[in-house]
Formats: sequence, structure tokens, C-alpha cells
Amino acid sequence: KAKYIICILEMEKKMKKKLKVFIAGLISMSLLVGCATDKLGKTVATVNGENITYGEYLKKFAFQKYMIDSTYGKEIWNEKVPAEQSITKQETTLIKDFTLRLVDSIIQEELLSQEAKKQSLKIDESELKNNVDQWKNSITKDKTAKEYYEKNGITEEVVTDIFKEQMNISALEANYTKNNPVTQAEIDKYYNDHKSEYTNAQVKASHIIIKTQNDDGTEMSQDKVDSAKKQIDEIYAKIKAGEDFAKLAKQYSQDASKDAGGDLGFFSKGQMVKEFEEVAFSMKVGEVSEPFKTKYGYHVVKLTDKKEDTTDPKQVKEFLKGTLQQEKFTKYVEELKKAAKITKDEKVVENAEKDIKEVEIKSQTSITDKATEGSNTKTDNKEKTQENTEKTED
Repeated sequence: KAKYIICILEMEKKMKKKLKVFIAGLISMSLLVGCATDKLGKTVATVNGENITYGEYLKKFAFQKYMIDSTYGKEIWNEKVPAEQSITKQETTLIKDFTLRLVDSIIQEELLSQEAKKQSLKIDESELKNNVDQWKNSITKDKTAKEYYEKNGITEEVVTDIFKEQMNISALEANYTKNNPVTQAEIDKYYNDHKSEYTNAQVKASHIIIKTQNDDGTEMSQDKVDSAKKQIDEIYAKIKAGEDFAKLAKQYSQDASKDAGGDLGFFSKGQMVKEFEEVAFSMKVGEVSEPFKTKYGYHVVKLTDKKEDTTDPKQVKEFLKGTLQQEKFTKYVEELKKAAKITKDEKVVENAEKDIKEVEIKSQTSITDKATEGSNTKTDNKEKTQENTEKTED
């Protein structure tokens, strides 16, 4: 469910940081179709007195939608966005969520561009010229791209203005980072507070579970819970008396692992429910735990193998340096938003999808691929699934 949001946010992030994705952004400035002139002139948002028109919004909307269409197919837009992931906090479709999310994105770009100009930040004019030349060369070699740009009025002047804006925003972030670097003390503190999140240690365990949870996720009656506790205690007594753990698991355990003698394989921190993880990672190989309870039921665990942590703290801290620096800049951006005078009218954009339907793309060749080459916008960073994070539920 998260792939669409990841796709959109990652695309925007790369657009700000990668030159060739800047080239992709040029397409977004090109599409003005299916709308009357007066509608295009309507104000979607105002940032410190500067208006963002529907025409400007629609260009970026059309571009980003085209890229996602090309990558995932148009059917993706009908997918449901759950309330907790929706920008409105109500269940909706991806296309409606995307339509509103893009308004906020464009507002932020305008705000950062204004701040860069306010600080009189300079950009490398030779780099700007080189970027424009690369764009010109790219469309010269690609007939489909050339036709697409010409059809939508992308001139060298437009290209230059867009590159300049994006480079100003990059200069703002670089300048902020220079003047507000993350300190080693901040890195060390964060690492020490979250050390368990940056380990590759694994354990291998088997378990026996007597369930106390119904199939619908509700807790069983107290009589059944008490009966489960009594049964797990009896099983634990058999183990302590020397009976084979795997055989007892096959005989008594109440999840899918019973067929493998309770074997759960190797797992890392964060893959099991908290109570199970704490027990398993505190044990020695060959040790059997006393009975304990999770929301699923009563367990007895036997640790069968362990892989020690081989993570290099220096590498982790170097990674955290970039992460924490980005978080600092994000907070800075939020402060700018609070201080800015921003208004928006989301009703203006509610029919954006319909207003670009007349765009006809004869061939979806490599416009997107060429523009985003090197950005590596993979969306396989999926959230850990319930099955994975709560592996004992089987």
C-alpha cells in the first residue's frame, strides 16, 4: 500500500538532488492542455504574495502522472489509500491523494526558491549552461522526446529558468548544511539511543505455542487462557524432564511451525513481537526459556543458533550523519513554512486528471528512462508486513 507514496516522494526528492531528474522536470513544465485560459489562471496557492496558478500546477501534475503511468500502468491510480496514509486522513484513491499531495509539494518548492533568492545565494553559471546543453543534446538524439518537447512549447528560455530554480533550491540546502552541521555528539547520542535498530545480529529459534487468541484477533475467554497456561506449564515440565523439544512441538504446538518441530529459522530484531524478541535475543544457544505470554498465546522457546552482530559502528554513524542532517534541514523547512504567509485552494485542482486527458502520447519510449537515469527510484523498500513483523502468528 505504501509503494505509491514512496514512488511520489522519492521522485520529488530525486528531482531536487539529481541533475538528470532536473531534465525530467522540464517535461512537467510543458503540458497545458484541455483547459480554458481563465481556468489556467486561477490561483491554486499563494506563498508570501506569489501566486501559483492552476496552469503551473497542471504542468507538474501531468508530468509526474505520466512518469508513474509509464512505470506502473494507469491502473495503479484506482488503488485505495488507507486513512492512515492519506493526506486527508480519510480513505481515498491514489489519484485523489496524489492530486492534493502535489499542491503541498509545489508550495514547498516555491517557498524554498524564495528563500534562496532572499539569501542571495549564487549558482555556477557554467554548470547551468552545461545542464541546458545536455538537455538540448538529449532531445536532439531522441526524436520522440524532441517531438514531445516541441509540442508542449519547451524553449531554451524555459529550460534555463527551470534549471536555475532547482539549482537555487539545492544551493539553499547546501548553505544550510554548511552553517548548521550535525555534530558528532548528536550522531553519537542518536546511535546509542537506537543501537538495536542498526544491528545485523540474528538468532535461530524453535518454539511451542498454545494460543490464547481467536482467529479474529480477540482474546479467548479467561477459562481458555487459564487452560492454555496450564498446558504450556505441563509441556515445559516435559522438556525439563528430558523429552525431545521438536517432538513435543509437533504434538502440541498450535501454529504452522509445528510441522518443522517448531523451527522458525533465523530472524533479526524487529521481526518478532517485542516480548518474543526480548526472550530470544537474551538466550544462549541450546537454552530453553520458561513459558511466557505474547498477544498470540503462551510460548516456550529453544534457541538453536546465533549469528553475532558484524555491523561497523563507524559505517553506521557515517550513514546517520546524512540522515540526521536531512532531518535538520526538514525541520528548517517546517520553520520557514510556519513563518510564511501561505494560502491554498485545493478545490481548483480537484479535476486535474480530467484536464490532462487530452494529452496524447504516441509512444511511451524512453523519455522517462532517459530523464531519470541514475536516480534508481526503487519502490521495493516496502514496510515490513504483519506476517514478517509478527512471525509467530502462523
